[in-house]
Amino acid sequence: MACCAVAKPPRSEPLAAAVPATKPVVVRTVVADSVATGKLTTFVADIGGKKFPLLLARTADGALHATANRCPHYGLPLTKGVVAAGCISCPFHGAQFSLETGDIEDGPSMDKLPIYAVTVAADGFAYVELPGPEPSLALTPAYAAASDGATSDASVVIVGAGAASQGAVEELTAGGFGGSITIIAREGPGENHIDRTKLSKNLSMGSDLERIALRSPAWWTARGVRLLLGRTAVDIDVSGSHVRLSDGGSVRFTSLVVATGGRARRLDGSDGPGAPSMDGASLLGAFVCKDAGDAKAILQAARDAGPRGNVVVVGAGFVGMEVAASIAGLLLLADPDERQIGSVTVVGSSAEPFERAIGPELGGAMRAVHEANGVTFRMGARAASIRPSDAAPERVGAVRLSDGSELPADVVVIGAGIVPKAELLAKVPGAVVERGAVHVDASMRVVAGRQIFAAGDIAMFPVARPLPKQPARMRLEHWNAAMSQGRVAARAIMGKEGAVFDKVPFFSTGQFGTNVRVAGHAHKWDEVVVQGTLGPEPRATAFYCVADTVVMVATIQNDPVAVAAREAMRLGVMPTASQVKAEDSFDMLAYLRA
Repeated sequence: MACCAVAKPPRSEPLAAAVPATKPVVVRTVVADSVATGKLTTFVADIGGKKFPLLLARTADGALHATANRCPHYGLPLTKGVVAAGCISCPFHGAQFSLETGDIEDGPSMDKLPIYAVTVAADGFAYVELPGPEPSLALTPAYAAASDGATSDASVVIVGAGAASQGAVEELTAGGFGGSITIIAREGPGENHIDRTKLSKNLSMGSDLERIALRSPAWWTARGVRLLLGRTAVDIDVSGSHVRLSDGGSVRFTSLVVATGGRARRLDGSDGPGAPSMDGASLLGAFVCKDAGDAKAILQAARDAGPRGNVVVVGAGFVGMEVAASIAGLLLLADPDERQIGSVTVVGSSAEPFERAIGPELGGAMRAVHEANGVTFRMGARAASIRPSDAAPERVGAVRLSDGSELPADVVVIGAGIVPKAELLAKVPGAVVERGAVHVDASMRVVAGRQIFAAGDIAMFPVARPLPKQPARMRLEHWNAAMSQGRVAARAIMGKEGAVFDKVPFFSTGQFGTNVRVAGHAHKWDEVVVQGTLGPEPRATAFYCVADTVVMVATIQNDPVAVAAREAMRLGVMPTASQVKAEDSFDMLAYLRA
């Protein structure tokens, strides 16, 4: 028997057993030679009448690997996953795992991928060893607490309770950190460390915090993390290595990670000196969508407005469009008999939604998707002010546009982006703050020689792969990036290899069942090459080109292609613009496998 890809422990983390230690079950799957390099083969094991979906993959070195056909991120199938350089990437949200160890390599997952030992027998079949007579493929935490308590004087303090904070804690607790971990966050219990990306996509999640919690209370307790919730960090005593709190207390640190994120622009004069403002933005009925309370309040206000009520969304970027889709979907806008809201209108200054991020071509296609579901648009228009209601002057009544026209409004949602919250680091000697964000090095360190790090929305980092017409430093407001940056900061704190943020940006949205995925991040481009259809049911790939270099790829309903493009960028093998344009439908998946 030839043994292939026997699972081994990743790095030095102890693993949490998914099932009690019992005699493993060996399952005959498929003829080993039928598993082609770079492709995936599915197999459903039947054990005692129970079905267990498996996945087999062959990497470029010829090794055969087996795993569960279920991504640990959201539990979606990996059948159309992308295999490259010894890793498998989920086709939906880009979570990436080592096929040898199951370790997280990129993306939003917090749990590793189960990897099963494979042998090829004399009969030519691949035999997969499953752990126990009733193997569980349920999504359970794959990394255990590294210790039962602090075993050193080291103390990591993390300010913030978002994705970057979560990533740092995940890496520290899995990676053998023996000191104490303290989190300082303004959020109260239950509001910390939630999947905020779900709030604008589905406003009802604002009332179901347990459902969007990244980890259970028991998880935090088991790892001995000290949670100082409902507190605000107001100052850093660098020489004394303390963080001062708004209640007069302080917390000592040997390493500090600031992951304070950003505050939503309210346009009511509270966004800071020189920030744009809009009359009426502080009226009742005007909202932003950043926290769970915001989502809950927006949905309730829209419901209270009733079938004759009007919602106006100011801003046609990702949050604005997601909120519009959520309200329209939840309140049945497109159903004339059952609708619970009168109208949902998006106001945007560009010609098409998403234009700044992915251009007018794909933006126009997503506009058509919204319009088919009852959403109306006033593009090329600027919201000049919010006029009070005649009947209730303390409440919104209409949105006045720059051309003098008005849109009646019972609810106004302002989607004008965020303001990075890096004020805490502004007084740190040597820190460089630019446009509200703080400069960091590739390990997310703020000042050379100091154990102070920043991650997430506030971090302006050096670009690992310079591209023409793109900045040398950038700041990202992406979930994947924040999670990865938190992990990188934690690795740097522990002195481990891999403490470099070099991930390819990858972000996504889904509206009315239509998915948009973006690999890379471009501020400028010369042309967009669109392949596919942008009709009523769009399915297309867009290549954003500067001269002969493809700097970004975006897809509609072509998720695996975007993931393959990210992998090509990561490996430095992206096709040229000339290669893409030479074909009517460039096959990114086949190109990557080749």
